[in-house]
Amino acid sequence: MPIDLMTTEFSSCCLFSGLPKNETLLYQGILLPHFQKYKAVTHGTDHVILVANIIRRDEALMWEGAKDLLNRAVKDAAGRARGIYSFELLAFNALKELRSFNFNELAQVLVNSSLRLRPGEEIMIRYSSVYGILRKLVEEAWGKISLTASAEILADEPGSLYSLMGRALKKAGDITSPATILVNDMSAVPLFNPLCEGQQAALQKLKARIAKTPSKASRECWVEGVRILPEKHNMDWSQDADTCH
Repeated sequence: MPIDLMTTEFSSCCLFSGLPKNETLLYQGILLPHFQKYKAVTHGTDHVILVANIIRRDEALMWEGAKDLLNRAVKDAAGRARGIYSFELLAFNALKELRSFNFNELAQVLVNSSLRLRPGEEIMIRYSSVYGILRKLVEEAWGKISLTASAEILADEPGSLYSLMGRALKKAGDITSPATILVNDMSAVPLFNPLCEGQQAALQKLKARIAKTPSKASRECWVEGVRILPEKHNMDWSQDADTCH
């Protein structure tokens, strides 16, 4: 049974900064390439949250370096674990930890946590800014841990961020409940710049496109704790509304 992440340290993760407080939060895997899907209950209403971790293209090498550290920790932990596991990374403040990250400590957390699991069970892993779900799949005399850690690499162009949101909103069109698109920018120099005229023009194009294909359920778009769409100040989660334009 999936963990209710509101009962774990993940509930205080800065990933959801600014959003209404959830009563229940369940991770449901990857819906789109690089989009994590969560099922949540907020103010008594079921809704979906789609989260994309992004990074600027000119900082992609730093993200690759961060993944190398994670892979090193996972490989070391697998050598001391018993059984086959998956480890899905949910959040990691990668660029701020490249110099201080201790892969040995993360490996030990993974090993210790693996001992508590039976096949089919999962546990939230927390080490520094690393949040992830370790799931035991099969009991074995040897160890294997498969890591899932991805980020959308975006060009530093005015329309790239809103093109990403547009793809997510299009996919969310199949979702009948309210949905939130949440973008977590891991870049040292954030891509999101509300003062950029080019970005504002791209946002207006996205709004115009959404207006042509309104959703029956409410849609919100957030970047780094800032709500981009809709632009009204308050959202009533208990009512369906065409609010993304």
